Amino acid sequence: MVLVVALMGAAAIMSYAVLGSSLMRAQAAGNNARARAADALAESGVGVAMYYLQNPASAPTLNADGYWPGANNLSLGTSVPGTVNVTVSRVTGTTYTISSTGRVSSGGDTVQRTAGATVLVNAAFKVLEGLTSGTNITIVDRMTVTNLLGTAVRSNGTVTISSLGRITGNVLAGGLSNGGVLSGIFTPSVISNAVPTASQIKDFRTYTYNDQTYSAQKLNSNTITGTLGPTPSNPAGVYWNDTATTLGALAVVNGTLILRNGATLNVSSGNKVVTAAAGMPALVIDGSLRPAGGSVLTVNGLVYARQGITGLALSTLVINGSIMFGEAGVASTYRGAITVLYNAASTAVPDFSTELATPQSIKVLSWNPSGIN
Repeated sequence: MVLVVALMGAAAIMSYAVLGSSLMRAQAAGNNARARAADALAESGVGVAMYYLQNPASAPTLNADGYWPGANNLSLGTSVPGTVNVTVSRVTGTTYTISSTGRVSSGGDTVQRTAGATVLVNAAFKVLEGLTSGTNITIVDRMTVTNLLGTAVRSNGTVTISSLGRITGNVLAGGLSNGGVLSGIFTPSVISNAVPTASQIKDFRTYTYNDQTYSAQKLNSNTITGTLGPTPSNPAGVYWNDTATTLGALAVVNGTLILRNGATLNVSSGNKVVTAAAGMPALVIDGSLRPAGGSVLTVNGLVYARQGITGLALSTLVINGSIMFGEAGVASTYRGAITVLYNAASTAVPDFSTELATPQSIKVLSWNPSGIN
């Protein structure tokens, strides 16, 4: 009898042990399934962040620096269990870190995994318009802006076309007052970052050309006469000054002219030509562009004039490329002729502004696979 009881007790213990083992195997299987799901969520969160970094226009929100900063408790769909927390931080320039934590819960158990990456967003600044303005802009009399295949004028504010002004191409702006000629379509649009601020423009006093880094040359005179161009130590022909500068007699610049600290570029009478090297701007003027009477200035490339175009006398300005105005456009007192003919090739300056560059692709610099945290 004692033996029978003993055997029955042993059998009960074994049955409980078998049951406990089965329960543990079931729990382990459940934990493994949740762990795999959390792994997938974490890595998917990194993928979501990379997509929004490359396609900021598709992101649900953007921070003040223009990129998606991430979000908490993201769901990837009703059929996907769990949520994911994603954090995106800019390291420097176009380099970002991404941290993503996936969480899957069942009953009282929660499994979470974290994955991360450091990525480089390959971006390029693109100029797609003949004229871009950060404020209200008037297409004054004797002014023509042409982009036959796209947007001729883009503005943060209102575009006003004077009676003898002409735009050939489309207009993208906050408003339009057309008293002249518009051969294109007006699309109302408020654009807060049509033009980079002065602080958002690359300092081209140090530049990269043919994969080598060079320094621009400071002008040794405030008047340019004759020809300035490339040298062995300055192969893109980049010159700069921090005070008012004049394009004087027979001035030709085969390269880039940069004026800093609010300096004005004056253009004396006679013919002047500025032609930028490939991938470089032609004129970067922190002050205003001021042509004198009888002056004829031809610019082949991208022009930035933060304080616009001023002057009273009759003159001629021809831009084969694009012009950008920051805080002011063309003064109402200006009486010269302005012709802007958009040229995509001559305005291609990929690093003109990092902050306003358009993402092209993403390169993963480092990857941290998901793990327990």
